[in-house]
Amino acid sequence: MPFEEFRQKGGRARFGFPAVTLLRSGGMALNGEANRALGTPDAVVLAYDKDEDRIGVRAGRGETFAYPVRKTTEDSYWIAAQGFLKYHAIVVKDTVRYSAALDGEYLAVSLTAEPVQREKRATAKGDVPMTDKE
Repeated sequence: MPFEEFRQKGGRARFGFPAVTLLRSGGMALNGEANRALGTPDAVVLAYDKDEDRIGVRAGRGETFAYPVRKTTEDSYWIAAQGFLKYHAIVVKDTVRYSAALDGEYLAVSLTAEPVQREKRATAKGDVPMTDKE
């Protein structure tokens, strides 16, 4: 079998669909596809559907409660969602990436769906980081 070259700059996983990552630190990250699906907004409004355990993200329209979107890398965007996650008691023990899809004006993320990627970081000195990436 011939070698298959790895050509993704920076070694980051690139998905061909919108993805939202909930970070253990309390932040939220959008991949480029998710950001473009929202219209590349400067700020977003976060919403929660308690009945279906879903997070909704929509482009902000100047609301004072909108969260700024910060570009962190070439194709990744970060939102300081700690307050939102705490308010809705959404506990993020590991960094978890979910597939997202538009539902009306919201980019919806089902927290009951199987994540497309999960990373468990070492929590104590000497612990070995674990990941489900293969």
